Amino acid sequence: MATYSGERITGGLALTPNAPACNVSAFAATIDAYRVARTSALPDQGSYTNTRPKADALTRPEPQAHIAGEAAPGHGQELFEKLIVTPRAYNFGTVLDDSQAWVSIWNTSLTQALTLTAITITGSGNVFYTNPFGLPLIFGPQRAISYQISAPRDGDPSILARLRFLFQGRDPDLFGAYSDLSGLRLVVFGFDPDWTATVREASEYLTEIIAAWDDSEQRIRKRNLPRTLLTYAVLTTDPVERARLDAVLWSLQGNRLAVPFWPDAQPLQADALVGASVLQLDTSYRHFAVASPVLLWRDPLHLEAQLITAMTAGSVTLASPLATRFPADGLSFVIPLLLGGLPDEQAFTVAAGASSSGEVKFICEVV
Repeated sequence: MATYSGERITGGLALTPNAPACNVSAFAATIDAYRVARTSALPDQGSYTNTRPKADALTRPEPQAHIAGEAAPGHGQELFEKLIVTPRAYNFGTVLDDSQAWVSIWNTSLTQALTLTAITITGSGNVFYTNPFGLPLIFGPQRAISYQISAPRDGDPSILARLRFLFQGRDPDLFGAYSDLSGLRLVVFGFDPDWTATVREASEYLTEIIAAWDDSEQRIRKRNLPRTLLTYAVLTTDPVERARLDAVLWSLQGNRLAVPFWPDAQPLQADALVGASVLQLDTSYRHFAVASPVLLWRDPLHLEAQLITAMTAGSVTLASPLATRFPADGLSFVIPLLLGGLPDEQAFTVAAGASSSGEVKFICEVV
């Protein structure tokens, strides 16, 4: 068996045969020198460089990556150098009174100025814009301007228009310099029922029935709340009323109408003056609700639709001041409005003179 000279050192170091005696102090000095060299080979904490020391075996080679391709735009390049219109589409909703909206356009270019030469509105709806800045207008880099868009109460039944900003050398549709406007003006069917006949109200549900092979059925509710069917007779005795009724039936049969819910009509308990916004009436157990339309009615030619913003058991607060006076003499009524439409056919009897009579049926939406 071979015999080796030296001293045993713990720590897992392999001993070499026929090696000279190992000195513990010298070995510790070697370890300290290794630590110093290792520390000096590391980069500074505040910076990083590829020129690391290459002495001895302590230097680890850095991998070199060679990737071919093209630079892709980052977030900044995607946002800038564009025309951004906010909102791109705006819905006025149900227009019961003069309505306004704001449309902003932003030149996101960092260096280029653009010249706004024109603003146009195409389509239907009788909407217009207000431009206090004049034309042509220089849009410098990063400049944004807001314009007020107005939809008056009177106009086409439906609003479907496009607002375009025309900049020199740029197609608004191609560069997104436009905003689509939509909405619906409600036309009130303001003819009161012929109270010698019955006003009929029905509720219409929607259910799907799935039949199995053994004749068992599964019924699925497809409408959470029923919609209302309102039917009543109309009689006109005035030539103006008759002409107005004919115009409504001929021109608005395919559109949504504001239908007074006559069973819940309530008389005014105090005069409603011009400019007033609070009405005195009994709202208990009626179809009056906040954010719902309401009608002030005196006759088919004297009426005004409003929107309820607040209510109590004895009053309702309107969104806009009244434009017409309604005296509390028992002939002025406040009536909830439903949104509905007419069926495809309406039968009316027209007598000589100003008299016409018939029955109207409204299919009202769920409220």
